[in-house]
Amino acid sequence: MIVVLTLIWGSSFIMLKRVLEVFSPPQVFSGRMMTAAIVLLPFALREFRRIPAEKWPVLVMFSFLANLLTTLLYATAQTKIDSALNGMINTLTPLMTLVAGVVFYRQSVRMFQVLGLLLGVSGAVLLIIQASEGQINGINTFALIAVAATICNGFTVNIVKYNLAGLSVIQLSSLSFLIIFPIAFGYALYSGFFPRAFGSKEAWVATGFLLVLGAMANALGLILLSRLIQISTPVFATLTTYLIPIVALYWGYQDGEIITWKEIAAMGLILLSVYIVDRWGEEKESGE
Repeated sequence: MIVVLTLIWGSSFIMLKRVLEVFSPPQVFSGRMMTAAIVLLPFALREFRRIPAEKWPVLVMFSFLANLLTTLLYATAQTKIDSALNGMINTLTPLMTLVAGVVFYRQSVRMFQVLGLLLGVSGAVLLIIQASEGQINGINTFALIAVAATICNGFTVNIVKYNLAGLSVIQLSSLSFLIIFPIAFGYALYSGFFPRAFGSKEAWVATGFLLVLGAMANALGLILLSRLIQISTPVFATLTTYLIPIVALYWGYQDGEIITWKEIAAMGLILLSVYIVDRWGEEKESGE
């Protein structure tokens, strides 16, 4: 599951780059959500009545965070930063997962995990400075938007583990997209999404990538991630972060994006921090 997620999500940043050549970030959200909802609609209709009433408010909150806000943030960020950099910033997700767990779910944390978090923050600051072309006074706000997306990811991972643990993977995935579908479809009609999607040869290509993103990165990706979270720990479930940037960097390099050694060093610092956080987290759970 980790290998499949890595290939899907690592390639999603370069596909998003192609999609944004035709569609605006809100239209990207609309297209991805509609595709994912349609793909999983048979499951959603079957599972709709099986959800306990007390789970619906949390499921709605999860849907808005995981599907609406995160998708919009990543797409908006990549209008002004490279796909490879977007993939590198995504390495913050496990750290944001730990922070959300400590702050909102009262998870205990060890001193070495705090050290890991500080290293991760340092790496993130370096990436943001690089995105700002070294100008500390002119911070690239779009890099910060990508960081905000990882914060949303951290929250959603914990919500799945602690608030929606009683739901099956299919229930969680299919119904979360069904909840968002009316918003996505309404905006698609309002924004002229459908005429644009088939208006030119370039639009056909972008629409094809958009359909792949919705079906694979959103629908299948959420199913696999949800299953990983259920059978492991929240931090372990985000360890695809180690491999996703490698795939994203490869596609960015192939597309002619300039990748500096400073960016790679900053990403390496974040990945080191993730290793430290996960290593001591495993020791804590095993009682060592």
